[in-house]
Amino acid sequence: TGNYFLCNNIDQTFETKSWKLFIEKHHIESFIVLPIKKAGSFFGTFNLYSTEPNYFGRYDILSLNEVTADISFALDMFEKAERHKEAEIELQKKYAELEEVSNQRSAIFNSLPASIALINNEGNILNVNDEWVKFGKENGLDNSYQYLDKNYIEISEKSFGKDTLDGRRMAQGLKEILSGEKDYFTMEY
Repeated sequence: TGNYFLCNNIDQTFETKSWKLFIEKHHIESFIVLPIKKAGSFFGTFNLYSTEPNYFGRYDILSLNEVTADISFALDMFEKAERHKEAEIELQKKYAELEEVSNQRSAIFNSLPASIALINNEGNILNVNDEWVKFGKENGLDNSYQYLDKNYIEISEKSFGKDTLDGRRMAQGLKEILSGEKDYFTMEY
């Protein structure tokens, strides 16, 4: 029922033949059975026996209820810790799988002969392949230049000299693709 069972005088309140030998052997005069729960469901009991009648008083019962509530709480915490540990192991597995996929993608991405920059919807560079970096170096960018998080549309718009027209065409084409105005855009420069 989820409540404790108290028998403070075996002779007057408890009648069962199956326990009679156990009770006589251990000289039990009173006992209490308190429920232990795990995740809100009945899990087991905490049983105490006494050789004295009327042994369990009101404060004993309150204290024992607190003890079983603490045991139930501890069982819940152990369960949560176990689930947390399992989730952490699963997360580590998924991370390893993701890392493997990322490494494979990078290998494919870097094996392509074209200079490629992956950009987000705002035009910020998320990744570039090895050919992109090589092209940059061949065209005057030093080894320390950081491509990532730069806005490729803004860079293209700021092109000058002989690259001014190509830069503006690239910026406009990217804007049209990202806005959904066009399905594709090609340009060779």
